[in-house]
Amino acid sequence: MLFIEHYWIDGFRFFFGKLIDCLEGMDRSLAIRISFKNLFKPLYGRRDIFGYSFGFIFRSLRIGLAGLIYALISVLFMLGYLIWAMIPFWLIYKMFKTGI
Repeated sequence: MLFIEHYWIDGFRFFFGKLIDCLEGMDRSLAIRISFKNLFKPLYGRRDIFGYSFGFIFRSLRIGLAGLIYALISVLFMLGYLIWAMIPFWLIYKMFKTGI
């Protein structure tokens, strides 16, 4: 049971922690939180129809693009974890296949 807890549970915590660290680091450059906060505010403080409409459009596009990038990074981390979690099963399979 100790191996299961250490390898899979602690491994999941490690991968999930690294994913969160990566997404937080990316948020500094993609600024999705700030874009959500300022979604309905005018662009460059221009308080006319163009400032409000362009601000909403540009920030919406930025949020959508950042969401896609976050989703891609999350999927890559999940695939990495799944590959890492399957290594013991693969080793056992190879061991029985070769007859060791």
